Amino acid sequence: MDIKSAKGLANRHPEIRSRKEVMSYVLAALNYFLAKVDGSIDDTEKSAIVPAVDRSGLVTTRAEVDSYRKGTRDVAQKAVKLSEVMNLVSVFETSEEKVKLLKCLIHIASADGTLDKAEYSLIYDVAQSLTITIPKFDELAEKLNIATSNAARKRKFEVAGGVLKTVGKGVAATAALGISIAGLLIKESVMPSQGNNRQPARNSATSKKPTQTAIRAKQRVMRKGNVNCACCQYWHGDRKVEVSKKLVSVDLQGHPKGICTVSGGSKVVVLAIHTCRKFVSVI
Repeated sequence: MDIKSAKGLANRHPEIRSRKEVMSYVLAALNYFLAKVDGSIDDTEKSAIVPAVDRSGLVTTRAEVDSYRKGTRDVAQKAVKLSEVMNLVSVFETSEEKVKLLKCLIHIASADGTLDKAEYSLIYDVAQSLTITIPKFDELAEKLNIATSNAARKRKFEVAGGVLKTVGKGVAATAALGISIAGLLIKESVMPSQGNNRQPARNSATSKKPTQTAIRAKQRVMRKGNVNCACCQYWHGDRKVEVSKKLVSVDLQGHPKGICTVSGGSKVVVLAIHTCRKFVSVI
């Protein structure tokens, strides 16, 4: 964390003391900067901020909520610059915290079904500060087009005027854009290695069983306690439930979707990796 920036925050808000409170402040400031990066704050993005922050689990205590409000207010009143906030990003120390921050930003930026290049640039800079490598904008568009060329996806993406957006009809397709981008950015992120302690690779020609890495590349395995829709009894999609082992697995290819029957007679298509507060575990 930049000492000068940390001192600036301490001078403005001496009551913000713990690392989690500083994280909440930085999260709020980045959310606000992201929402207005194109010069105006879109209502869709504004409405997406609260649920995105809630899902992230980064802001929980009253003190953290207060710090979050101060971060929002400082940006609105131009009391803090983006460069100062970027210098504080290193307060997110663990891989889990970093991923949660990036996912929150991605969900807010793509809440309207598009990802503007200016929004992406800010997210990219944050990822760089977190020492996480993500695809460049054009590379991301190419990856999404390749990933969505499968007819089963029933949607594709295009880049026009520096904006990545869904092509085709359907609320489910548009709503899933943020999740799809988040999955691509985070899943393919490369964290810096912690020393050269890798084991030599095995000869694939002599391997009789697929490696765990190969299995994970094809399936997402979730254990008891996971709250994704694939583990919910209301979700009906392509999954393998092993009650005895307390495991649920879904095919990663194509970001599998299923029907949610929790809302009475209405049936909503949701991604296997989605979550909601009406979750009831199937295992």
